[in-house]
Amino acid sequence: MPSSKLLHGVAHDIAHHALSGLSYLHPHLTQVCRKTQLTEVTLDLLNEFPLPATVPDYEPLRLASRALHRRFLSMLNALGFTSGDISQARLTLQVPVDAPDDYSYVSCKSEIVTAVGKTFRHELPAFSV
Repeated sequence: MPSSKLLHGVAHDIAHHALSGLSYLHPHLTQVCRKTQLTEVTLDLLNEFPLPATVPDYEPLRLASRALHRRFLSMLNALGFTSGDISQARLTLQVPVDAPDDYSYVSCKSEIVTAVGKTFRHELPAFSV
């Protein structure tokens, strides 16, 4: 197994990817959160279907979250890790219900825990595009 220190970079990169337009979480995440009054969503990146049951099924968001899961696995694999090396991988996105539009004011926290219990975190504050 490669050095677990590389997972700092994965935690950083997956958080940035989630907030970028390339993840396609936006505008869908904000729209669903606004409709359901959710202010926080935690994705389980080790799960092929990362959205929690509290989030209503909305196909564009479901597809985007599954693509994020695959992107996370590809980041791991590119560094020589497998999903078996990781016990937990979570991405927590916070969306204020009063966000002025569907692309702004989302913050993101990533957390990766190895099979031996080492934890790597990265946090991105809310921003406006």
